Amino acid sequence: MKEEFLHFIWQHRLYDVVRLMTTDGDGITVMQTGFLNRSSGPDFSEARIRFGQTTWAGSVEIHLRSSDWYAHGHDSDTAYDNVILHVVYDHDREVTTTLGDVIPTLELRGRIRKAFLLKYAQLQKSKSEVPCAKSLSDIPPIVWRSWLDRVLTERLERKAGEVELHLKHQEGHWLQVYYTLLAGYLGGNWNKLPMVELARRVPLRILGLYKDDSLKREAILLGTAGWIPHHSADPYVKLLQREFEHLRNKHSIEPLQQLWKTGRIRPDNAPVHRIVQLSGLCAEIEEAFEQLIEHGTYDWRNVSLSRSDFWDRNLGFAIPRRNKNERISQSVSDLLAINVHAPLLFQYGLHTGDVGLRERAIEGLRSVAPENNVVVRNWAKWVGRPESAADTQALLELNTCYCTPKKCVICNVGRSIISRA
Repeated sequence: MKEEFLHFIWQHRLYDVVRLMTTDGDGITVMQTGFLNRSSGPDFSEARIRFGQTTWAGSVEIHLRSSDWYAHGHDSDTAYDNVILHVVYDHDREVTTTLGDVIPTLELRGRIRKAFLLKYAQLQKSKSEVPCAKSLSDIPPIVWRSWLDRVLTERLERKAGEVELHLKHQEGHWLQVYYTLLAGYLGGNWNKLPMVELARRVPLRILGLYKDDSLKREAILLGTAGWIPHHSADPYVKLLQREFEHLRNKHSIEPLQQLWKTGRIRPDNAPVHRIVQLSGLCAEIEEAFEQLIEHGTYDWRNVSLSRSDFWDRNLGFAIPRRNKNERISQSVSDLLAINVHAPLLFQYGLHTGDVGLRERAIEGLRSVAPENNVVVRNWAKWVGRPESAADTQALLELNTCYCTPKKCVICNVGRSIISRA
């Protein structure tokens, strides 16, 4: 049993309230359970408890055992001096505040329905990727839908927090943040970090100087990333070498030291190809950002990327190209819409106080096709095929933050299953 289970039981009064009394035999009435606190300090604040004829207002602390009060150091923490009731599953010792005052204790052992305990234990012992998989068909659609919507918002809030970190690092320069995010997600799971570092070493303000010169953009990015071959007779490569040396000295750029991953990566996802794509994106990035903020969406598939003729024939320095046209693929466009556009819009809305932008971020996800990965395919077996990326993003968040760590009593679906036991 985890403390969060007792939080759930206390918060929803899922215990026997008949002849409720402290471990000292004093009768009590719970007037108000209080508000769950997810930060530091007592578990519930602003509770109201009647002891006999006297009503007390203050905090409630919850533990599995009374002695956990001392194990957690609450006896020496003044933040817990306003606790008016200690709620535990097992009472094994008296507890006191820093002032030495004894805190009344309510023991819940024997007061929680066995059906609740059994269902909770089943969920915690489940070997399934989704502990409640067998019970999902019994969940009312409105409960399921509303919870997915809530979890999607949580995911966007979390990802928006990452955008905010970039914004602070870039001193409020939104275009640089957009460029950095695009670089990172073009790198994929394999090369996200070196691509982000590349965007830091070669900021957008420098690339903007060469908006109409694809050779210079490619030289400075490929050279900083360490991808220009040292020995090559190809005229384009020789131009890259010469341009990079000039631009490196002009802008005092330090080459990247991070290692790139190339093993088991398809040519379309290889670092050189992605860096050339990033170079092409940079020529349109200002227009893209303006359209994104104004309309809530931007489709990179509609953009013909600016690049040198060499890349009409090659995917890499030693990889020939079959298709001459260079546009962002559907899969990459969706990737950017999900992982860059939606969080960026959401955070921009939070930053400016524009609620409409946050709604557009969610609507944008609903217009993108559902993702296809192992987690999503597993969920499809139990809840059916998701309709859009909004659903799959919610399912990924649900899986990561609730199902895998078995936070069933924090999840509205898990709570519904336990409370109906």
